[in-house]
Amino acid sequence: MKIHTILGAGALLTLLPMTASAATLTIDLDQQPTGGGTIDLTAQGTLDWMSLGDAGATTPTATKDFVAQKAGANFIQTVTVVNLDGISTDWVGDDYASSPWASTWTDGDSANQTALAGSLEAKSGSVDADKVGLMFDVNVATAGDYQLIIYGTSYRSNYQLTASLDGTDYLSDVGAQNSESVFTIDFTTTAANETLSILYAQTADGGGSADNVGIAAITLAAVPEPSSTALLGLGGLSLILRRRK
Repeated sequence: MKIHTILGAGALLTLLPMTASAATLTIDLDQQPTGGGTIDLTAQGTLDWMSLGDAGATTPTATKDFVAQKAGANFIQTVTVVNLDGISTDWVGDDYASSPWASTWTDGDSANQTALAGSLEAKSGSVDADKVGLMFDVNVATAGDYQLIIYGTSYRSNYQLTASLDGTDYLSDVGAQNSESVFTIDFTTTAANETLSILYAQTADGGGSADNVGIAAITLAAVPEPSSTALLGLGGLSLILRRRK
């Protein structure tokens, strides 16, 4: 193993080479009982973003690509509505016109919108027996550190998010029904084209034919690594502090 040394001001600073680490992931759930607000997708989704749910449209479907997405980006894949119990086929995905979250953007693949409100819902049908959810994948082209944020909704449904990376499942806290949610997922990949799989779902049937979970928007950003210049600066500061003692 090569060790590089830098001499300066009578001190020795040793730099050890970086070693590859395993894929890691953490999930933070911020529940907002009366939350919501406007999301600047362009600012938050520097790699990719997706707006789901078209105000005024209610079209039952099993899959939904998006209402709008960052132009030229394809890290976030198609969102699919899934029935986890398989008890009834009477379940739908709705483009729900009302949502506590609204989205704005300036770099989308469709015309710029101002405060577009809506969400894609996984909703139980008339038979009160289903447990439903929403699934999608995120494919990152290069190894590195990333942050994925999911803006969710729920009605008469407790919910949980499962993130799968490198063969490991990570679970969020369980959220309470009738609340808005912000899931912040910080993850590190160690190889190119690794896939992060997301399932946002009810933890049990919600007790009504309209119980649902929904996603209004998703954003993806790269987390920059500390530069070597910054690390050297920290080393110099440490030397100064040691001299003062």
